[in-house]
Amino acid sequence: MSSETALPAGGRSFVASLDTGRLHWDRLAPFPTEEPDVEQRADQLVDELGTFVEDRVDPEETDRTAALPEGFIEELRERGYLSLRQDPAVGGHGLSAYGALRAVARAATWSAPVGQLLGVQNGVAPLELARFLPAGSVRDLLEDHIARRTIAGWADTEPTGQNNSRPGLTGTLTEDGTAYLLRGQKIFIGSGNIAELLAVTGLQVADGESRIAVFFADTRQPGFSAHAHEFVGAKGLPVGALTFDDVRVPREHVLVVGDENPQAAPQTRAMGIVGRIYSTSGPALAIARLCLGWSEDFVSRRLIDGRGLAEYDLIQRLLATSFADVFAMDSALRWALIGPGLADRWFELVLAMNGSRAANWRVVDQTVSLLGGEGIETVRSKQRRGARPLPVERFFRDARLIRTIGNVDFQVDNVTARQYLARFYGPGAPQLDLRPGADGREATEPADLSPANVEHRGALDEQLRWFAEASRDLVRRHPDPRELAAQEQSLALLNRLAGELFTAGATLARASQLASDDGGASQGLADIYLTEALRRVDDLRRRLRPAISEPDYAKISRDFLAPDALGSLTRS
Repeated sequence: MSSETALPAGGRSFVASLDTGRLHWDRLAPFPTEEPDVEQRADQLVDELGTFVEDRVDPEETDRTAALPEGFIEELRERGYLSLRQDPAVGGHGLSAYGALRAVARAATWSAPVGQLLGVQNGVAPLELARFLPAGSVRDLLEDHIARRTIAGWADTEPTGQNNSRPGLTGTLTEDGTAYLLRGQKIFIGSGNIAELLAVTGLQVADGESRIAVFFADTRQPGFSAHAHEFVGAKGLPVGALTFDDVRVPREHVLVVGDENPQAAPQTRAMGIVGRIYSTSGPALAIARLCLGWSEDFVSRRLIDGRGLAEYDLIQRLLATSFADVFAMDSALRWALIGPGLADRWFELVLAMNGSRAANWRVVDQTVSLLGGEGIETVRSKQRRGARPLPVERFFRDARLIRTIGNVDFQVDNVTARQYLARFYGPGAPQLDLRPGADGREATEPADLSPANVEHRGALDEQLRWFAEASRDLVRRHPDPRELAAQEQSLALLNRLAGELFTAGATLARASQLASDDGGASQGLADIYLTEALRRVDDLRRRLRPAISEPDYAKISRDFLAPDALGSLTRS
């Protein structure tokens, strides 16, 4: 298996639990926490950033005009908010990975497009590559742009889609051999329409051969043009459709993928995932927390036949599951982001990202239902009739958009599961031995868990055993990796299952850590989350079991797409 998809055998990794079919509590706990000085520095920055954004941005006006205030992005740059993790010596704030997420979430609490802009610039932007590259012209270029606080973007997706194995954009070597000329298009590029530097993926064409490469292009060069997308949510977020018409890139500003520094591949992979976490999970966490506040406000002032809304069973269940979802989202993100060795946790980072998107959607969807006429109705409409102008509808649109950023959620599940299972092909594949003590793990048991959560811990152990066996069974039934890749439904379901198990484990570990500090509140939240998560796991297991027979989805799909097929049933 390549270094790009290698998973750690030890250390702080949940992968060991998935591989062995046993919960390795000693790798979940003690739950990671920030050092006090690191947390204090983040506290101060989060407060400053939040106040600044609230002073400068009218979120309803931004939503109406699909534009951020004039000069606002430049102010973000001058204040170093586009460089949250960079060294203060070059104008950054030196925040930790989790600290930067907190800052993004704080901005998104007021304006989702502002939070996502900060997420893109502090994660996806190519300047973060500098720390992983060897000495040379590309690293010199990036370090120079870091010092100048350049706005940068990563141009990858093309009009034909994000999931093609080879890009259509080409960089062709000039006759004098000094540069490459870029020709092609890119779409949905974060900061693409405001970026001064772009890392552009394409085919390097020279001497009759082509290889995938990254071209670092100056957007001031002739032949470059861009226009902004307008989405269903996150109005005003700078995302561009780009055209490259023989844009010149010096030969020394090109990286051939995998050639320059193969040891950096796991680092750059983790960097890319952290970037997507900032632009998706940060706003998702913010929106889910807002939903809790709106729900609390709503139920505290509503009566049905003189009885408080909060006294009804369905409302209590809805509120409790939303509170538990937010606790679990934050637990998984903290566990994945806090501490050194992010590259060793790329798999958990993906699970945390997709899990937070799914949990946020559950919460915001339930909140819209709870609030009824105050949910999907716009702020302007509420103001006209004198209702409380909670911006639920605006953030509902923002939440839906989040599920498509950095690749749609179901495709992320599909690809990630394939990468996980690739390790079980060929010599050296992890072997499954479920005999007691066969994996050599320490017999550590979780402390400070309520009786209900101790029971959940045992159920989680059983589900991990099933996962390990099901993973091997899927590989056995598809001995050719190419055949396995065609089992997209099973792969997506398997990764969702892994995500549920990881988030459940992280939630239990955090509840154990907080047991002596919160009067049992975290135990109750963990109990509710594990109860709901294990029900989802049961459903995923049913869907993953090999079926003796199932509907012919492929035939119905083909028939529907054929001219006049199924017309009387579906089109009239």
